[in-house]
Amino acid sequence: MTETKMHRLLKRQINKNNLSAADVEKFSNFLNAVNNSYFSSQEDLLRLENIIEVSSAELYAANQKLKEENYLKSIEAIQVKNRLDNVVNNLSDIIFEVDHLGNFVYLNSSWIKYGEELPEESLGKNFMDYAHGILNFDAKLLNEILDREFKKDIFKTVFSRKFKNKIKWWEMSVKVIRNNEGAVKGAIGSLNDVTYLKEVERDLIEANKSKSRFLSTMSHEIRTPLNAVIALSNILLRQNPMPYQIENLETLSFSSKNLLVLINDILDYNKLIAGKLTIESKEFSLEHVINSIAKSHKILAQERANKINVIIDADIPTEVIGDSSRLTQVITNLVNNAIKFTYEGEINIKVELVKNDLTHSTIKFSVIDTGIGIEQDKFELIFERFAQAEDDTTKKYGGTGLGLAICKKIANILGGDIKVESTIGQGTTFSFIIDFKNSEKTDQNISKEKKDETQTLAGMKLLVVDDNKINLMVVTQFFDEWGINYKEATSGFEAIEFTKEEDFDLVLMDLQMPEMDGYTASKNIRSLGGKYKTLPIVALSASISNDVRNKAKNAGMDGYLSKPFNPGDLFNEIKSHQKKNQ
Repeated sequence: MTETKMHRLLKRQINKNNLSAADVEKFSNFLNAVNNSYFSSQEDLLRLENIIEVSSAELYAANQKLKEENYLKSIEAIQVKNRLDNVVNNLSDIIFEVDHLGNFVYLNSSWIKYGEELPEESLGKNFMDYAHGILNFDAKLLNEILDREFKKDIFKTVFSRKFKNKIKWWEMSVKVIRNNEGAVKGAIGSLNDVTYLKEVERDLIEANKSKSRFLSTMSHEIRTPLNAVIALSNILLRQNPMPYQIENLETLSFSSKNLLVLINDILDYNKLIAGKLTIESKEFSLEHVINSIAKSHKILAQERANKINVIIDADIPTEVIGDSSRLTQVITNLVNNAIKFTYEGEINIKVELVKNDLTHSTIKFSVIDTGIGIEQDKFELIFERFAQAEDDTTKKYGGTGLGLAICKKIANILGGDIKVESTIGQGTTFSFIIDFKNSEKTDQNISKEKKDETQTLAGMKLLVVDDNKINLMVVTQFFDEWGINYKEATSGFEAIEFTKEEDFDLVLMDLQMPEMDGYTASKNIRSLGGKYKTLPIVALSASISNDVRNKAKNAGMDGYLSKPFNPGDLFNEIKSHQKKNQ
């Protein structure tokens, strides 16, 4: 092999091992192979170095790009964090995070409003370190917080806290954080100062109480003279008036009763809104109720040249159990409406049996008129409070715009819903379905009850207490007609003294009187002990508030009559206590 083609590494090995030219020639084939390998390896190494150099350059470029991207991302992350911190720290709500022991691990800057120290000063401290001054807190929830055994992952509560002679209300919302095993790791939540809302709530409650007091006072002030008008018109009608006087007296009686309906609409709607409307459950005759409604509206219907018809299924039960007063109120409002919007037409009160079994009767009531009708797109509007189908309806026909709203709500409470069908110029039908319990009375029992109603009150001795002379005059005229002996008292003090001096079968006690009201007088009479503990005392009041009824009951009274009252209701109330004393 030639020396010029020999690889330097091979030449070095030959020289190192002192090989002669003869030896080289002798092993030329082997040495040529080794020589070629050296040259091939050298070429591979050069290619590898080139690749490494290129890759290093690429890696360096990629690394520089990655560094640049990471730097930009870190800048962006810092900016996002700063923005989030700015948002959170500028929230009015306090944002907090605690670990599983209740130690604060995060607090935003609003924390100073509660803890009255900087967030960094409170970090690491336990939330219980700031529980002093709390006036009310859900005890069950507090125990869960302390035991860290939450049944729910999210909870809310409102509590008050007195701190440095200031009372503030706080709303707390918390989300529990759990690990994969479900154990509590901590919690994140917010505290919101709701003191202003609580103060507004308190003011609203007080305003509502003021409204109730106002309505109660106005109810008394308006209904007291109205009681006299209604009662005296009834008395005059019962005293055989001259034929030419009857029409005027009947109109006066109906008009005063209609005014009472308008007043009751306003008072009842307020009770409905407050959820204080009570529903009674008593036995009554459906046929009697419907016929009474029709008779009471006969004059008004005739004034508009209308005719009222009553259509009752023959299969309707003789008596059912329910609230006859509320049923009467709904149907009366619907009939009033029908008469108001009908001229020279008919109003039909229809009662149909839908279903009947041993315990219940399902009955459909319909009031059908041939009046002006209602446009279909106004069906929902007419049931809104203070709303009527057209803007000028109130001017043309009168009314408060509360009647149908009250009807719908009362029907809902009774378990039904008012439906309306109407065609312009042809008439309107209002209907609702109520489920009543069947009465267990037999025909014999009913006959006996009707016979009992003919009993007189003659010989009873009553004390009637009222500071209004007109009210006394009205009530005592009925007493004279019924043969009742009576004595009048114009104050609570007189009532107590007269009760001590004489034996009475019953006391009719007005509630609102100067110096001593009826509640106090009744309590004082009951405190006399002995027979005075069972002496029947019936409250007379121009207020129809449930609160007044309950207050009268708590004062020891046995009954309640709202003025203006129906003479029949007064008679029956007295008779019910006459039976107790027999």
